[in-house]
Amino acid sequence: MAGKYELQVEPHIEDIKEWAKTATDKEIAEALNISYASFKNYKKKHAVLRGALLAGRTTEPNMEVLGAFHKRATGYEIKETVKERIEGKLIITKEVIKEIPPDVEAGKFWLKNRMPEDFKDKHDLQHSMIEEEQSKLDDLVRQMCGEEVE
Repeated sequence: MAGKYELQVEPHIEDIKEWAKTATDKEIAEALNISYASFKNYKKKHAVLRGALLAGRTTEPNMEVLGAFHKRATGYEIKETVKERIEGKLIITKEVIKEIPPDVEAGKFWLKNRMPEDFKDKHDLQHSMIEEEQSKLDDLVRQMCGEEVE
């Protein structure tokens, strides 16, 4: 005898992949007409369900956001259509290419996350640099105190 999972969830695995792109687990459970608690239990027990959710949440939506974010960070052009009402009719009077400049904050965020060693806010000083600077400070203090510096 088939259980609730086999009857209400398994037949919708492909739908679940699609829903997972934008819906929460709770919303998917509602769409399947099962309780959220049951849905969580099914996720624990059934690798196929976990795989469907993972597939939906890690592919297309992430790539879409990544592309949009990159576009925002680097700037882009859009075609804008200008329409005017002439003698009571809406007529396209011109098409304009509008340049959207790069967003500096988006670029900083992109670089910090994609190349963290090169673009982090706080850089770690190498030990040799610290020793060299400390030596210079010591020499300066000695000079100020009237001592002879080597």
